[in-house]
Order: sequence, then structure tokens, then C-alpha cells
Amino acid sequence: MWTKPFATMAVLVSVGGSVVAPSVLQGAVSELGLGKPAILQSLLRAGRAEAASCSVLPNPVVVTGATSAEPLVKQVARLLAREDATPMTVVWQLKNSCSGVEAVVKDTQPGSCAAGACAFGKAKFWTLDPRDLDPKECDLETRGTKADLAVSDVFPQTCPVFAGAQLTGILDIPGPVSAYALLGAKQSTEGAMHAEEGHFVFGVGKSAGVTPWVNDNALLLLGDQFAGQLLLAQQTKLPPGRWKGALIKDDSELVTNLYNDTQASVGILPTTLLDPRRSAVRVLAFQARGQRGAFYPDRKNSSFEKQNVRDGHYPLWGYMHMILRQDPGMPTQPLSVRGGRLAEILLGRKVVASKDPVLLQVQSGLVPQCAMKVSRQSDQGPLQPLLNSEPCGCWFEKNVMGGLLGCQECPDGKTCTVGTCRKNFCEVQ
Repeated sequence: MWTKPFATMAVLVSVGGSVVAPSVLQGAVSELGLGKPAILQSLLRAGRAEAASCSVLPNPVVVTGATSAEPLVKQVARLLAREDATPMTVVWQLKNSCSGVEAVVKDTQPGSCAAGACAFGKAKFWTLDPRDLDPKECDLETRGTKADLAVSDVFPQTCPVFAGAQLTGILDIPGPVSAYALLGAKQSTEGAMHAEEGHFVFGVGKSAGVTPWVNDNALLLLGDQFAGQLLLAQQTKLPPGRWKGALIKDDSELVTNLYNDTQASVGILPTTLLDPRRSAVRVLAFQARGQRGAFYPDRKNSSFEKQNVRDGHYPLWGYMHMILRQDPGMPTQPLSVRGGRLAEILLGRKVVASKDPVLLQVQSGLVPQCAMKVSRQSDQGPLQPLLNSEPCGCWFEKNVMGGLLGCQECPDGKTCTVGTCRKNFCEVQ
């Protein structure tokens, strides 16, 4: 926790190629309706620097949405392409939550892309070659490629285009928790921001005189389609469209700007992308309205266990939602079978390549719901105590850097002095 006096304000204005079994490759060829020469040619191109057409990759499943999901999607995609018994090529284009939501929610025309729906441009995928340590790019269809799955760190109704709307025809399944952090310049001496300060910093800009944030061009924004800005908007009472600042391209540009500035820069990123690069920025504690102190997402700025997110002290987080089109004939099932399978893996419900999918969430910087002690029903809703039927807080602490494990272990899978043995730890909840 960080405590600080409220800053003085000048004005008060509200405002390439692993070996693939022939039967697997032939299955992909048959499903895609391509001849073997075409698919092999595509895979060979994908193994080089040239871009392939995403549509001819083996069993493609297209996912779009939040950038925070990339560490998890990247892991799962590699496993599905190279190690899983039922290979599938995950094709991902992760820009921001709300563009992903729109790509799926607006996809109401079976044979074509409705206005605002689908994905365009380039996407990423893993080749079959285990020597490829980085994903390659492929080209989406010029007329648009339908997304099988969207991943969003906010509820669809938090997105400006769907505010207050009653959405039909979709499945919205909340998954693990994705935290966001306010970031200051690497060399800044400022350690925290109040929600009230944020209202004036981003709503009025430099004329508000909230030091050190007195340069509008140093207020680094990823736009009101970006979950981090929307979650911060809930806390600062500053609606989309009324933000001062400079739009930037992506998380890498944001981190570079923060590293090179001395004081005035500020931005927000998901901790899944931030945590590997903490040394390049200064993480700011955040004080919500009504709190007496400011908190980091973690117990301290050198740990990664998201304790203050999990127990309700830190409010800048959202569930990682899986957004899919419903099957009209079976409304509880997704229209895209591949999208549904990928969603189940990302949600931690289905094993991939013999790997624990919940552990993959943790390794990607996310918080499984079983490790949370609070919940909420909407992004602007109040926090409520969460009583997990299968809590995993002890196991989670064991598997994150800087976790403080104070739980009894039960290596036999059953014996606990206090609590119940789950994942070989005595959970007291």
C-alpha cells in the first residue's frame, strides 16, 4: 500500500516444421477441402518469412480481442499446433477488447461479414516447425474473416458501442481475472494516483495542474476500445470521449515512451504484458474512491501474486470473457465448434497437450477465479465476497513468483490438519 496526500490542483473543473503424422495432415486437408500440394505449399511458405493465407492453414480457429490474452493464447496455440492429439491452428489478432467484441457480436450474417464484424489484415499463428521460436504472420481474407472467438477484459456492455444494450445471440463466459496497472515514467518520483486525481488529469489535462502530469502529450492512451482505459474510466468517473491525451499505437510504444520520459508520462497496461517489463517503467499504486491508501496489484511492487486484486483492495481488473456466437439450434452451445474448444481451454476447463490449463493461466500472468476472494457482476458493480467451492489460493501462491505460501501441504492428496486438500495444499476456505 502507498499513502500520499491529495495533490493540489490549480482548477476544479468536473469534468518451421515439426513432423506431423500423415493421417493428421490428411485430416486437415480433407476438412479444408484442399489438395495435398496446396496445403503443403502453404505450410512451406509459412515456415519461411512469406505470409500465408490464414484460411488454408490446418484446422484454423480465429480469435480476436484483448492484447492481455496474448501470453496465454500464444502458449495454447503452440501446444495445439505441435503437441496436441487433435491439432488445430490458432490464428490470433489481438488489438483491444471492444474491437474483438464487435467482430463477434455484429457477425449476424451467415454468409458474409456484416458492417463492423469480422477480422481484417494480418494475424499470427505458429508453424509446425519447432525450430520457429516466434509466430509467423498470415493474411486474413480481403473481404473479412469471421472470428470464431473474441476475448475481452470487460463485459460487452462496457464497450461504448454496446453501452446499455441487451445483446442477443451470443455466449459471454467470464474466465480468469486480468489486472491492469497505472504506469509512470521510469525516472518519475511519483508513486501513486488517486481516482479523483485521475478524473482531472485525464479529463482536464495540463490546465488542472495535477503534478507531475502536466503535459497532455504525455498522457498515453490506447483508446476507448481498450479495456484498461474503460476500467479506469469506471473508477475516475470519466466517460469515453472526454479524455485528454495522446493516442499511441500499442503497448511497446507506451513502454518506450515511459522509459524515455523523466516525469510527466502516464499510461495503463494489462499486467500480463507489463510484468515481464517492470524494470522499464514505474508502477503506480492506485487509490480508489473511499479508500484511505493506494494499492499496487500485488502485495508489493516486487512480487507477482496479485494479492490486492484477489482480496478486493485493488479495483483495476476485469474478467477475461470468452465471447462466442450462439448456435441458433442449440442456444447453450457455440456456433463455432473450434471456437468453443479453444474457449474451454482458455477458461481452464479442458486439458491441452496433457498440460494443466489453469497452470497455463497462472504462467501467463492471469488469476484463476479459484484464487479470487471477491467477485463482481459488472465492471462498474460493487465487489462481493466470493466463496469458491474449489479454492486454489494456496496452489496459486506456490506457482507465482514472490508468492507467500503459508499453507500446509498434503502430498498424499487427502490429509489436512485444517482445511481440505486440493491440488496437494490444505485450503481453509
